[in-house]
This record gives sequence, structure tokens and C-alpha cells, in this order.
Amino acid sequence: MEARQHEERRRPRFAALGVRRRQPATTRDATTGLMNGAAFEVVATHALGRAARLGAPSVLVCFAVPVPAEESELGMHRRLRETARRLVEATRGEDVLGRTGPRELCALLPGVDEDDAGLVAERLAALEVAVGVAAGSAATCDVRALLADARAEVSRSLKLAE
Repeated sequence: MEARQHEERRRPRFAALGVRRRQPATTRDATTGLMNGAAFEVVATHALGRAARLGAPSVLVCFAVPVPAEESELGMHRRLRETARRLVEATRGEDVLGRTGPRELCALLPGVDEDDAGLVAERLAALEVAVGVAAGSAATCDVRALLADARAEVSRSLKLAE
């Protein structure tokens, strides 16, 4: 009882100082329902480290969703949602999925080699997305490096498509 009274006396003083309880950070992208970029990086780093400890390869697949200039923002969101839905259907439960850019979705596939990652990319080929794949060995635990490699491959494939 005494502890409760003490807590009630402290609360107004902290409120007067402008101190508020910390709100939980958002980890989901509102448009796609996938993890946002920050959450993706944290979870993917853990998954990549776990795969590396097991000596398993991992692949990061990056999907750039092309949106024509004349398409509205609503149309872009519709394309992103559809791509995200298909990505969820094409991957396993242990794969890490996220929206890492305005028009970019990524999937970290732990324990998968490049050949198997190609199957995921093929399932999404009907959506006309640009795909970049970066393979990580058991010694690779750097999600940012894999993401940079996958993004570079996406850029190359977009330039070839022009």
C-alpha cells in the first residue's frame, strides 16, 4: 500500500517535467505488412548469424518494384502490397521479409543456396520486378554488405532492361 502511494506521488512530478513513458517502436511497414527496414536489419542479422554458426549458406534476395511515372501513389502501394503478398506465399516461415526502401522488398533466406533462391525469384517473375541476389557464406554475417551487393545487382538488371 505504501509503495503504491509513493508511486502516485511521483507520477505528477514526472509528468510536469515532460517525461513520458516510452512508446514501443513500430516494426511493421503500414503498406505491405512486412518488417520495416530497421526491424529487417536486426532480425536478418540474427538469422544470418544463426545460419553462419550452423555452417549453412544464406541468400539475400532484393526485389525492386518498378512503378511507371504516370502511376499514382495509390497504384504504387497496390503494386507493393501485391508483391509483398506473393513474396510471403513464395517463401518459408523462417525466411526474413521486409520493406527496405520506397520500392524495395527484401528476403533473407537462411540455409538456402543461390540455386534455391532462384526458385523464389522465378515465382515472382510474373510481377515484373527487378531481382538482385547476394549469397552469403557461413563466414558472412553482414546484412548491410549483402544488401549492398543485392542492390547493385538490381541496378545492373534495371540498366539492362532499359
